[in-house]
Amino acid sequence: ASHRSCPGEASTASPTAQEPAKPSAVKVAKSRLVYCLIGVAVVLLLSDRGSEPSRRPATPTAASSAVRSTPSPSDTSPQAATSHAVPSQTEPTALPPSAFSPPASIADMVEQVAPAIVQVRPATGTAPQTPFQPGSQRHSLAGSGMIVSSKGLMVTNAHVVGDSPQALVQRQGQQLLGQVVYRDPDLDIALVKLEGGSYPTVRLGNSDAVRPGEWAIAIGSPMGLSNTVTAGIISAINRQGSELQLAGRSGPFIQTDAAINPGSSGGPLLNDRGEVIGINTAVLEGTQGLSFAVPISAVQPLLEAAR
Repeated sequence: ASHRSCPGEASTASPTAQEPAKPSAVKVAKSRLVYCLIGVAVVLLLSDRGSEPSRRPATPTAASSAVRSTPSPSDTSPQAATSHAVPSQTEPTALPPSAFSPPASIADMVEQVAPAIVQVRPATGTAPQTPFQPGSQRHSLAGSGMIVSSKGLMVTNAHVVGDSPQALVQRQGQQLLGQVVYRDPDLDIALVKLEGGSYPTVRLGNSDAVRPGEWAIAIGSPMGLSNTVTAGIISAINRQGSELQLAGRSGPFIQTDAAINPGSSGGPLLNDRGEVIGINTAVLEGTQGLSFAVPISAVQPLLEAAR
């Protein structure tokens, strides 16, 4: 007779007769997720490789093509070879800051130079004349000058002192009498010796190194207004007297657009370091911004001889 087990009774059937255990639903879901992720990764990898030959480099813009970065030595790609072939001169060259900006402080420069700048007029004869607006009234104006030696040697224009053997010099409210020790009408230079010593002096620069476009500062007494400061640039160098139609003046001259007016003659033209590079001497009548100075290099031999 067959035996039926009661509920809760242990089964006496052989283990080999039982069905194998089935995996749980969680394990099945995990396995399927892993297979899906692997499949997606393979598809993405194959699609990326398949589309690589069709890629083209973006067309460079004018701005990006102007400067190319230098590839690393280990970069052997075609793009790296093209970059190596670009000439180095395509890279922009940085200019000195002084080419773009004015001196750090013109005011500080003027404070250092101004004590050595003077007004000059001939002790005898007639001082330079110039119209003074408004109206047609004319004023007798002093020229300008600068002290180059602590022993009292100073420089001005020959046309400022004229034929007078002496010059009246005014410095910081003090009236001095100087002896004209040298004059050269062609160069338009006169040397005047003051009595006494321990005078403040200007610093002389190198006018042979001046380039057009550099900053220029003029100090003088235009219209009798002492220590007037104007600024501009060096417009040109080596201007000859024949170009300027200056009778009896051979040159060369430094051209500047720093304002120079009657009375500025004999004053210094400075570079952006406060060094004298020229002696203001002339303007073209009826023009603006066309002023001229005698290069200091033409005067230095005279100064050395006078000292």
